[in-house]
Amino acid sequence: MVNSWSATSRMARAAGLAASFTLLASGLAVAQSPSAPADPVVPGMGAPTAEICEGNTYVLGYNVFSDTENFAAATIAGMNRVAAEMGCIELVTLIDNADPIQAVANAKTFVQREVDGAMLFNVIAAAGPGQATELNAAGIPLSSIVVKIEGAPFLGVDEYDAGFSGGEALAEAFAAAHPDVVPYAINGRFDASGADSGIPRMDGFRDGIMSVFPDLPADNYLEIDTAATPATASANTLSVLNRIPADGMIILGGINDENTYAMFQATRQAGRQDNVMVMGIGGVQPTGLEFVCQNPQYAGVVGFFPENWPAYMIPVTIAAIQGKEIPAFTGIPTQILTRENITEFYPDFAC
Repeated sequence: MVNSWSATSRMARAAGLAASFTLLASGLAVAQSPSAPADPVVPGMGAPTAEICEGNTYVLGYNVFSDTENFAAATIAGMNRVAAEMGCIELVTLIDNADPIQAVANAKTFVQREVDGAMLFNVIAAAGPGQATELNAAGIPLSSIVVKIEGAPFLGVDEYDAGFSGGEALAEAFAAAHPDVVPYAINGRFDASGADSGIPRMDGFRDGIMSVFPDLPADNYLEIDTAATPATASANTLSVLNRIPADGMIILGGINDENTYAMFQATRQAGRQDNVMVMGIGGVQPTGLEFVCQNPQYAGVVGFFPENWPAYMIPVTIAAIQGKEIPAFTGIPTQILTRENITEFYPDFAC
């Protein structure tokens, strides 16, 4: 920690190797996500200012799995924006490329640079324990998103609720458009992300569908493994389509924007796109929103607003550094986005 009476200098740099997908373009509108809780459990959560630094400057490490995947890139852009607006945060951003070994190496780098706190964004659950061991040994408070690290503050959406809301909204839209038709449902999973993210998200998606179609026949509910890669999501969707009659109506969704779109593209490849309705998960701009706006088969997307997550992550991490009481879990709001309401949250996004 650097305060007004101590001038300890530290070098910060952003490092990363190219990964999949395109980096979010700069200058896009910042989403105005659903309101933060009326009584935030952490001061400044959702709208942090320099006041929460209490006259200090904090050096925070941010480990993230990619600097090019849309969701990850949005959090990096948001992290840089929030830190600049606060004026009392120095960032050290390191990329692990979804490699647990590199993730631990990044934690060691944070220790070497004597960061005051660390924020960890993993997608592979195996990365967390090794990182925590390094940081805890150095007495560096940490927080995590998406994949929980035992004993550390955890932030993110209520994954089950987010998935449920998406499945329910998709099923309701289908029922309204096709009364008395029983659909086939395809659930694109990624259980390797663990019990704190991918599993509850897609369990919720399943249960949301079942809340509207409680008597859905077992043969009408189909699950695939996406491996969180569009190529796998597409191939496995094509395979499972063989189990659906040619005139069967389909509803589908996957673990994130890109994998859901790959599943949808598979229905196009099979010539089934006229009988499908889609719900995305993530809503990362621009890509996730474009999928909704450009494809009438999309009923909508569960908007996660990743560019706003740092406004929750930074206050929680600072509170941990300051030794304040913080919750084990901090929920970040989500919202079902449709062609009709996207501009309410992204005013500059043409749909």
